[in-house]
Amino acid sequence: VKFIKWDMTAAGSAASCAGASTDAFITNFVLEGFECLGPQVGKATDTGAAFGPSANTSGWTFRRGKIMRWHSADGSPGAHCFYWQGDHGLIEDVECSDVNGYGLQYYGRGISPDNNTMRSSRFHDFKLRGPVYIQANSIGNQIDGNRLYNFNASSRAVELRGTNTKVSNNTIYNAGGTGIRAAWNSGCEAKNNIVYIPGGTP
Repeated sequence: VKFIKWDMTAAGSAASCAGASTDAFITNFVLEGFECLGPQVGKATDTGAAFGPSANTSGWTFRRGKIMRWHSADGSPGAHCFYWQGDHGLIEDVECSDVNGYGLQYYGRGISPDNNTMRSSRFHDFKLRGPVYIQANSIGNQIDGNRLYNFNASSRAVELRGTNTKVSNNTIYNAGGTGIRAAWNSGCEAKNNIVYIPGGTP
């Protein structure tokens, strides 16, 4: 699917721009040249996300897109750009901004989102959370060559968890929180990242 725009401005509430059914195994979906504008601030559903690849997805790709304004009334955890539960996915050249949840969560209760990559993207301006959260039981996810900035002072740019997670070549700046918080299991690495957080923690 190419060149599509969702504008939820007039929606009373919204859960997502697009997601996947939990009843079918959906593979190799590609979305390019897209824009997803959420509803008015406070109108996104709690834990909603602009895009939510379910555990029954594999090989989903989001490329050259823009996601803005996803805010739920409840900021714990808020609404996100991506709530990702599938495997072997790709986020590339995507801008995510102005949300009160996370930019990207590789997460799911009892689910292991594995072997996904986010690269060459800009994630910025987070009101309550940080750009990237990787859950503890995930395997082989990669965060490479991104710009992550303007996030909440009590949060972190990357919550680095899981097994064989790679965080490399990212530029992290303009925040008072933590750049990369290491809480991984095994086989993970963080290298060649530039972290500039005056008064914060690298």
